[in-house]
Amino acid sequence: MRKFLLILIFLIIGGKMDNLNCKTLFKYENEITVNEEKWESDFSPVKEFNFYRLTFTSKSPSKNYWVIIFYDKNKNQLIADNYSSFDASDDFTENTFYFRAKCNAKYGKVIFQKTGKDKAPFKIKNISVKSAGEKEILRWMEDLYKKIPEVEKFEIKKKYITQTMKKLKNGEELRIVMLGDSIINDIGNSFFDILIKKKYPKAKIKVITSVRGGTGCWYYQEENRVKEYVLDYKPDLLIIGGISNKDNTEAIRNVIKKVREEQNPEIILMSKAVGKEGDPRTDSTWTFEIPDNENSYRYRLKKLAEEEKTEFFDIEAYWGKYIKNSNLPYEVFLRDPVHANETGRIILAYLLYYYFCGTD
Repeated sequence: MRKFLLILIFLIIGGKMDNLNCKTLFKYENEITVNEEKWESDFSPVKEFNFYRLTFTSKSPSKNYWVIIFYDKNKNQLIADNYSSFDASDDFTENTFYFRAKCNAKYGKVIFQKTGKDKAPFKIKNISVKSAGEKEILRWMEDLYKKIPEVEKFEIKKKYITQTMKKLKNGEELRIVMLGDSIINDIGNSFFDILIKKKYPKAKIKVITSVRGGTGCWYYQEENRVKEYVLDYKPDLLIIGGISNKDNTEAIRNVIKKVREEQNPEIILMSKAVGKEGDPRTDSTWTFEIPDNENSYRYRLKKLAEEEKTEFFDIEAYWGKYIKNSNLPYEVFLRDPVHANETGRIILAYLLYYYFCGTD
């Protein structure tokens, strides 16, 4: 009997603790008709790197955006954000999504925004933002993953991120700065770090997306921008990627050199993923293997990595292989013609998971 009472007390206290941890940051129950381009909420306080659950009910004739915009302590808008989409529905449909507050974020705004060609009005109600935990997000990710073909496991040997792997294994803080464009922003929003903790449960990962839409190292190399976009974040690991580098590997080299003049983070160079050209089924020249050709950006990026002694992750190869073998329309993975939705992000998260964790 005593054992039973102790278990009962533990369950009650645990339930109360869950409720305490699930703090409501924003709630708006009234029905909203979005006739204009967008609807946005008031400011809500958030804490950088913390996780949150967004729920709402939607009735929409087409796919549209949900967005979280972040602001610093002075309510200046941060560039990094979280864009995704919700599907069309004839009747009101419940939606659940998750997001992470960006580095330096103190406030957030929920936005519902039109996309597509028709720009037809849609309805939203019962909007709520609550704090969330990693285990809850992992369950949500795994449920989404069950609805699509699995990513084929792979193993990549790595020479130049020994300290990164050590920090993951030992539970030391690992600051990952992801430099690039909106594609890199989406990869940073994919919760790949939560998957990594399946293998390295003690890991303390802080993902910092340092991005501008349509921007690559041709921009970051100029006017001491490396300080603002990289050095100020003090990365342990710097990941450079995206689809907006204009295939300019020398600009990437310049960024690497400028970073190394001041700090010595480990570095990964990533090829392209997602984007309008991210479906290899529409490109007869695409191959999983990197073409042995100086005209190939993937070839020159790999060569640059070898010369600068950084790691290289040809994410384009593994993304393309998955899409090609999925037998699903490319639109399944996208929120618009260029960017990933939650399904696409799950793929990106698993690609990074296998890159860091292998097949074990």
